Amino acid sequence: MDLTLAEEHIKTKCYSKDSRKFTFDIGLMLRLVVLKQFRNLSFRKTLYSLTNEDCLNLRIPEINGEYRIPSSSSLHGFMKYRLGEEGFREIMELLVALVLQALHKSITGDAH
Repeated sequence: MDLTLAEEHIKTKCYSKDSRKFTFDIGLMLRLVVLKQFRNLSFRKTLYSLTNEDCLNLRIPEINGEYRIPSSSSLHGFMKYRLGEEGFREIMELLVALVLQALHKSITGDAH
């Protein structure tokens, strides 16, 4: 599923010109937050539970043969301070809408 719309929402609503930029890609952090919520684990346990297959599916970048996985504090900071409660709720609502749209397309065979 394409999360570009959600990523753009985060860039426009949760980042200002003067705010600190994070080291990790917004899309990766978003995918990890969603995974954390679905697995219902702590930030740390979510990251420790990642398998090689998870890393490939989440498109976590590899450097020198090692996955560049954010720390649990980076993921926590993204969710708590960058998104905040309201931003997190907005993103989850947007993701539900995207999932429903993709499901509708797959059921009806609509390519648009």
